[in-house]
Amino acid sequence: MLDRLLAGVFGLALWLVFLVTLVSGLVPVLKKAEFDSLCSDAFSAMEVRGELSPDDVLALSSTLESRGFRQVLVRSDASVPYGQPQWLVVEAVLDVPLSFRAFQPDRRILPLSYRRMRLSRRILNE
Repeated sequence: MLDRLLAGVFGLALWLVFLVTLVSGLVPVLKKAEFDSLCSDAFSAMEVRGELSPDDVLALSSTLESRGFRQVLVRSDASVPYGQPQWLVVEAVLDVPLSFRAFQPDRRILPLSYRRMRLSRRILNE
């Protein structure tokens, strides 16, 4: 009876270590997907209007910072005539837990970058 209890506790502890490691490994992937999604939304808005206004840049920066990204740098073309290339470059830094060690996770700095170019085009709703 005692041997089953010890084996169960050991198995549960091993399962918990595996689960924590798996979750800590998924954090960078999920945060990168979130970063790309927010930048893609801003790029789509920039494509429709032909520019990314200073208010849009500020909104994107504050949204990224509120989600845990640091040192956010947003660069884009001011106003682009239709038919010319449009650029959006967003760079940020993310602190991610690398592994867990007695309630003190090791941290790793993960640089993130979003660089996209499209031709500016007029979208007509008829």
